[in-house]
Amino acid sequence: MAGEVKYLLRSVLLGASLTASSTVSGLNATHSIDTRIRKVYRARGRNTEWVRYDVSGGATSIDTVFVGNHNFSKTATVLWQGSVTATFSNAPTLNVTMVVATDSLGTVIPKLAAFLSAATTYPHFRLFVSDEANADQKVEVGYVAAGLATTPTRVPRQGFRRRVIDPSVGQMTAGNQAYWKIRQQYEEITYSVVDLQESDQDEILGIYHAVGVHTPLVFALDPDDRPHHNTFYCQFMNPLGMTHRLLRNMNMDAVTLRELV
Repeated sequence: MAGEVKYLLRSVLLGASLTASSTVSGLNATHSIDTRIRKVYRARGRNTEWVRYDVSGGATSIDTVFVGNHNFSKTATVLWQGSVTATFSNAPTLNVTMVVATDSLGTVIPKLAAFLSAATTYPHFRLFVSDEANADQKVEVGYVAAGLATTPTRVPRQGFRRRVIDPSVGQMTAGNQAYWKIRQQYEEITYSVVDLQESDQDEILGIYHAVGVHTPLVFALDPDDRPHHNTFYCQFMNPLGMTHRLLRNMNMDAVTLRELV
């Protein structure tokens, strides 16, 4: 793992005009580009539902797509599409299948990620979902992002750490079973990089300056190895530190990114 990492700092969809196949009152399509991932868009049905994004400023390049906080079943058909026409009347030139991933128990992992082999440019994008097995009978999406990801030259090849955190709250007493308020689990990823030359330092500093601890981003710990499992919608949780090593080279102190769910 961790042969490389990717950061998607800004989604090109943020300024887009949106159209949806259907929508539930109060849970409209614009919620899918709201950076608060718990604020959802919900369709009225579960088959052939879609949200179209007409990108501000015309044709725009992307190589990364992220869909977070969805309610798709594991058999859902999920497509990320690109077209030169807003009607999508012809077969979309870009048609990426996003497979719904599960854990070893068969539980759906409520996020999808796709990393294209090369950047592709379109004025119109669309998330298309057909999900006959959806138990809710309504397609729901919390956050959709697309854009060009940044890959630092120097990446953590070993020594990173992942922690799964359960923030559930309960009061335990000796000999008694506690009552718990169940909260959704999330992950924290911590890594550091050694021996950064000045150009490497500039890359990671540029990433941190762009988002700080206040702006969410999409982070892929390893985009080539099970991207749905290893990609996170998250925020930096601590200052970015550099420790002098030799000449002008620096070691990047351990940095932590916390998943937002």
